[in-house]
Amino acid sequence: RGMADLSAGAGRKTKQSQELPWHQKLACRMLRMGPTPKHVAFIMDGNRRYAKKHQIQRIVGHTRGYQTLLEVLKWCNELDVKVATVYAFALDNFKRSRNEVDSLMELATRKFTEMLDSEKTISQYGVRVQVLGALDRLPTKLQHVMAR
Repeated sequence: RGMADLSAGAGRKTKQSQELPWHQKLACRMLRMGPTPKHVAFIMDGNRRYAKKHQIQRIVGHTRGYQTLLEVLKWCNELDVKVATVYAFALDNFKRSRNEVDSLMELATRKFTEMLDSEKTISQYGVRVQVLGALDRLPTKLQHVMAR
């Protein structure tokens, strides 16, 4: 089971639609012509392979994975997907190097803090985050941020 199962309601459509390039908005309109799911799930996988392929640091690969997730969530909003579940960290990930795990925990702490501190993100995207899993395995600082 995933260490952190992040469920964020895609929320209501707002100015976010304006952030998508015209060709992406067109693609979304075409996709909406058929049935669209109300709940989708994503497994954050492949960031290390991406980093290796592009000869960049692993944490940069993870950061780009997060940025890609944000783009996908914009699409979800545009397609009127109500819930997006993100499996972001499995217990097996604790078997990685101490440096990589620490970097991932710092990245999570930073991104959760940014999201929580951004009124724009919360209200514009109608985001609600639920964190599930063995939270006691996470650093105290990250636990406190997630509790907010």
